[in-house]
Amino acid sequence: MFLYIAIAIVNLCSEFSFFYMYYTLQAKRFHIAKMMLLIVVPTIITLFISPLPKFLLAHFGISTLLTAHVINLALNLLFLIAVGERDIKKTAFYTLFSYMLWFIFSLGFAGLLDFCASRWNPSVYFSYLLNILFSFLLAWVMSKAIPKYDLCRITAYLQSQIDTWPKTIVLYPAFLFFTTIMDSVRSEDVAYSITLFLTCMVVLFVLLAVMRSTSARINMEDKERAQQTVIDQQSLYIQSLEEIHQNTRRLRHDYKNMITSLYLQSKEGNLQEIEDAMGKILEDFDMDIGRKMNLTNQLANIQVMELKSLLLNKITIINRLHIGFRFEVLYPVDDLIIPKMDLVRALGILLDNAMEEVSGNGGDISLMILREERLLTFVVDNSLHHEVSMAELYREGYTTKGEGRGLGLSSYRKLIDKYSNVSSQTVIQKGRLIQELQIEVK
Repeated sequence: MFLYIAIAIVNLCSEFSFFYMYYTLQAKRFHIAKMMLLIVVPTIITLFISPLPKFLLAHFGISTLLTAHVINLALNLLFLIAVGERDIKKTAFYTLFSYMLWFIFSLGFAGLLDFCASRWNPSVYFSYLLNILFSFLLAWVMSKAIPKYDLCRITAYLQSQIDTWPKTIVLYPAFLFFTTIMDSVRSEDVAYSITLFLTCMVVLFVLLAVMRSTSARINMEDKERAQQTVIDQQSLYIQSLEEIHQNTRRLRHDYKNMITSLYLQSKEGNLQEIEDAMGKILEDFDMDIGRKMNLTNQLANIQVMELKSLLLNKITIINRLHIGFRFEVLYPVDDLIIPKMDLVRALGILLDNAMEEVSGNGGDISLMILREERLLTFVVDNSLHHEVSMAELYREGYTTKGEGRGLGLSSYRKLIDKYSNVSSQTVIQKGRLIQELQIEVK
């Protein structure tokens, strides 16, 4: 009985290291209750069906290790989906990738443990204790390595490159074939134990080389996007300047006619008509030339390329949708304080929700960015046309306009919750939804 308990504890710790890796690679926060469910239930099921691999080996000649990998992968994937992972294709990729890392590390440790056991002959319970310590050590190492080497971004890029069901499905038999080859290296022979350990190290180095290559490719694409952003900015500025020039020429052409009209009205003493005409002229100027000049000036205050690129993209969409837009940047913004991509994603979510609410319903959007000495503030303010529940606003899946749409801000909340120096406030006031995001310098 004690032996079964020890095996169960080892399996629990192994499941913990796997699921910890799964969530950390996606920069996801996990609830303790969910984690306990994920590691306990599959472990219990695995113990109940433990005779199955031996049965398949005896009757069909299927490797017990291969059967164990299939069972573990299937159970982990099914339970992740059961606890609420909505994107099944993405979940399948991250399940396989996390399991692959866990498998390589575990197999390398097994080879090293076999080598040590051949010399010291420790008890089976001491080996189990070492396996438990290894599981927690692996979780600790991954918690340090993933953010340091930006593995979240690398794995997300790899997932985007194979974001189709055929490619994702092919990965599974390919990985199982790889595990079969690796498991076949393991033997009671001491030399084979060393070979297994060294083989796992070689595989890890190859994997690291692939990740470094992927990281270099990502950086290259980022540079290309940055260059394209510069081109887009220059195009936007040139287009704005050309429009300002054309409108100035038009005003110059109409200048004599407007002055003549005002002169005749002044001689007749029509002061109210003069006032109305002057107001109309100023309004036309503000609506046309003034607005474009203001937008160009405000964008010039954004000195972070990634943020400027996002704003250019969103402003282009807003203009295409004929949505009223007010934009103000108080003081130059040259530092986002937190990682750029997280802030760009968070602000993009706020602007997308604002556009979705206003588009087709009338109304307008305003964005104010304020950079102070120790504080960076973003305020997104838009007209509101639907009833919004403040209690449900950040709940995953919440929407006011149908399936797959709406003001569900759960992703936004997950992004900002990662940082202790970031705060968010949401207010509904006079028919407007006001979202304020503040980042404090630590």
